[in-house]
Amino acid sequence: MVSVALSGQTEPAAAAGHLSPDGYWWWNGSAWVPVAQAQPHFAPPVAARPRRPLPWMRISAGAAAIVGVIATLVGCIIPYGTFPDPNGGPTTTSSIFSGGFSGAGWDIPEPVFVMLAAAAAATLVLVGMSRLIQGIAAGLLIGVGAEAAMMWTAYLGLAATDGSPEVGGIIGAVGAVLILVAGLLVLATVFSRQPAVESTTPAVESAATPETVAAPAP
Repeated sequence: MVSVALSGQTEPAAAAGHLSPDGYWWWNGSAWVPVAQAQPHFAPPVAARPRRPLPWMRISAGAAAIVGVIATLVGCIIPYGTFPDPNGGPTTTSSIFSGGFSGAGWDIPEPVFVMLAAAAAATLVLVGMSRLIQGIAAGLLIGVGAEAAMMWTAYLGLAATDGSPEVGGIIGAVGAVLILVAGLLVLATVFSRQPAVESTTPAVESAATPETVAAPAP
């Protein structure tokens, strides 16, 4: 066998990973190197295990928001309180949609806004759009849920002070809590999701290859 320097020889076209017939040389794609130097050392890939998405949380949140909207609607229809007339007149039964007193209609826009906003956010949650849209939906649900909770607290407090609370206020309060919880679930889902981890290529560590290495004869 005749050995020649690679620096002065044109190697035959061969794919990387080609072993010489005598088994002592390895073609790495650009030069012949001794087999002892050509053995690659694969470093284990360093990558965090991606968290699995939790679709059941998102679906549960959307369902809770829808049930909360329905409960809010029912709470607006059913009386939230009864108020006796201090002058001895008939007792007034009040609901959001039927106040029973002059100017009660001005109470309607607030729960209507809550229901429309919560329904829109629940739709975005169930459709499962981008992480940004899910975050916006979570903020909207939390905001309108907190608003509805304060609204029903005020109505129930008024009924308890000047009359007696009715079941409509309790149903409405439950609906507000469901909307708020739905927003928190969506927020938890957003933070539990991570972008897909890029695949890592094992690092190949090999001994330094001399510029001129004796190669087997072709």
